[in-house]
Amino acid sequence: MASVTDVNPLNGIFFVSFIIIGTLIVINIFVAIIVKKSEEAYKHIQLEFSHSITQNEILEELKEIKRLMENLEKRIPKDKEENITL
Repeated sequence: MASVTDVNPLNGIFFVSFIIIGTLIVINIFVAIIVKKSEEAYKHIQLEFSHSITQNEILEELKEIKRLMENLEKRIPKDKEENITL
């Protein structure tokens, strides 16, 4: 059987260029997907930080944390409280 390059020597060049161009297209698609996802993540982070927290919101959260701490302290048995050192 005759080699492909024996029939036409340009077939080898066509084959190599076809593989290189196909590889570049696949890499380009892969990079485009990564860039798109990065932009979406950046926009999501910007939206999260664009909402400024007011002092009242912080105060309400601190009150809630204090209330939860007090509830937890009430649940600690009194005899174990003596053994706990901070």
